[in-house]
Amino acid sequence: MNAPAPLPSSTKAREYRDAFDATFAAPPPPPAPPVVALLLVRVDGSLFAVRRSEMTGFVRGDAIAPAPGRASAFLGLAEMRGEIYPVWSLAGLLGRPLPPPGSSCWLVLVQNSAGAPCALACAAVDKLIFVPESDLTAPARPGAPALAPWGAESVPVVDVPALLADIFKRKQ
Repeated sequence: MNAPAPLPSSTKAREYRDAFDATFAAPPPPPAPPVVALLLVRVDGSLFAVRRSEMTGFVRGDAIAPAPGRASAFLGLAEMRGEIYPVWSLAGLLGRPLPPPGSSCWLVLVQNSAGAPCALACAAVDKLIFVPESDLTAPARPGAPALAPWGAESVPVVDVPALLADIFKRKQ
């Protein structure tokens, strides 16, 4: 049998082959720095950030049923996804003025460490941003929020686990 004739060599084919081979000779690029997804929400006219990893979702707060409660930040109950959520004003929990009763709001859905659902009411949801984890500024003192850069300003990052611990401590 005769061996097949070699294919004609073109300079373009050789360039492609060399470029392909060079990709395996170069070291791999460094891994991308870890990023944190943050949902920017409005509370009393100011921006705050909530870590996406600490939420289970967010929805319009159209149907909050008033319910009795000792805390002024407790707004009532809402049914979503087949579960009953106690609704708390994020403004009230952060020590800011409460919005007027019946104000339109968004609910940030969260769970405590035991899996109990809870909703945090805020005035508006602005956007989801991704920030390198190394760009988050650690709290200046215990109990102070971490800060995330956003444009020319720094946005406080809500410590959801601490808020939930405070809420569920109040219930006991």
